[in-house]
Amino acid sequence: MDKLLASPAIAELLECLATITGPTPVRSLRGSRQRDALRYGRTCYAHLAGRLGVAWCQSWVDGGYVQAVDQGFTVTERGQRILTLVEISVTPGTFIPQHAVDWTERVPHFAGHLAKAVTERLLNRGWIARGAIPRSIEITPEGAGELPKFGIQVPTS
Repeated sequence: MDKLLASPAIAELLECLATITGPTPVRSLRGSRQRDALRYGRTCYAHLAGRLGVAWCQSWVDGGYVQAVDQGFTVTERGQRILTLVEISVTPGTFIPQHAVDWTERVPHFAGHLAKAVTERLLNRGWIARGAIPRSIEITPEGAGELPKFGIQVPTS
C-alpha cells in the first residue's frame, strides 16, 4: 500500500485535483513565501514546473525549438541544436510529453525523460539551484545570463 501512495500515478492524480480545487488561502507570511517560491519554480516528477517550467515550454514553442503535437511536443532541428548547449543529444522528432496542467499556472508544461534530463543538466551547470523550500527551484545569477541563450525567457518573480 505504501508504494501505491508514493507512486507517480497518485502524485499526478493529486496534482490534477489541485487544478480544479483552486488555491488554498494563505494565512501566514511563511505560507505566502512557500507558495510564492513553489509558484515561481519547482520540480514536478524531477522536471521543471511553475512559472519557470511554463516559461521554458512557451519559450521553446515560440522559438521553434519544439512543435506541438497531440499529447505533447516534438523536438525540431533547431531544438536539437540548442540541446547540444547542455550536452544532450536527440534526433529531430523526439517526443516530449506534456504534463497535464501546472497546478499553479493552470497551463501545460514539459514532462517525461527529456524534461527530466534537461532539468538535471541545468542543476549540474549551476544555472538553477534548489531553493530553501522543498521542491523549489531558483535561477542563479549565472543562469539569468545563460538560460536566455538556451531559449528560455526568464520569468520575473
